Amino acid sequence: MDNFLVDTEGLAKIFDVTPRQIQRLAAAGVLEPEEGTGSKQKGYQFNLRTVVIQYSQFLLARSCGGGNIDTWT
Repeated sequence: MDNFLVDTEGLAKIFDVTPRQIQRLAAAGVLEPEEGTGSKQKGYQFNLRTVVIQYSQFLLARSCGGGNIDTWT
C-alpha cells in the first residue's frame, strides 16, 4: 500500500484537534512525522496509516489511565 502523506493541518482536521495539538503530539513522540519534514516552510508531513495507529494507541493508553501527552515516551 502506498504512503498517504498529510500535513499538520490536514491531520488536525482528521483527528478533530487543533494543529497545535498535532505539533505537541509530535514533539512528545506520540506521532512520528516523516523523516526530513518539519521545516518552517513546509511543516510536518505524516504517513496517515502510521499515525492513525499511533494516535489510537495513545488514546487507548490514556483511557486506561496509562499516560498523557506530558508523560508519553
